[in-house]
Amino acid sequence: MTQVYVPRERPERDTTQTDTPGTSWFDTVIATAGPGYAFTPDQLHTIAGEWETLAERYKAAKRTAQQIALVEGPGAEYASINNAEKIRASGLALMQALDERANYCETMAGKFRTALSSYSRAEGDAAAEVKARGKF
Repeated sequence: MTQVYVPRERPERDTTQTDTPGTSWFDTVIATAGPGYAFTPDQLHTIAGEWETLAERYKAAKRTAQQIALVEGPGAEYASINNAEKIRASGLALMQALDERANYCETMAGKFRTALSSYSRAEGDAAAEVKARGKF
């Protein structure tokens, strides 16, 4: 059975999910005290990579869809020409949809990369502050 991500104010911890093969990276999410989630740097890196991989798969599908957009009718009669025009229009619509999905995935990957960068910068700032103050 496919698991569905459902956001909650405070997610319930379900330890059985980690033993289920094929679960998504959302299963590794750590619940925070308030609404939302916190990720480790490794998780942010992994999630960004997942989005990038998905974007690449959409781009590969678009290259395949180009064949549909370039189809020609088998004959010169009206039915063949009209059918080919409809198929080409469908191929162009498919290519546009795949472009939109790839762009969305790239945007999401960028957001996770930005979060990772912000996290690393905050860690560096905190370490510098601790060093400046000396021992606790």
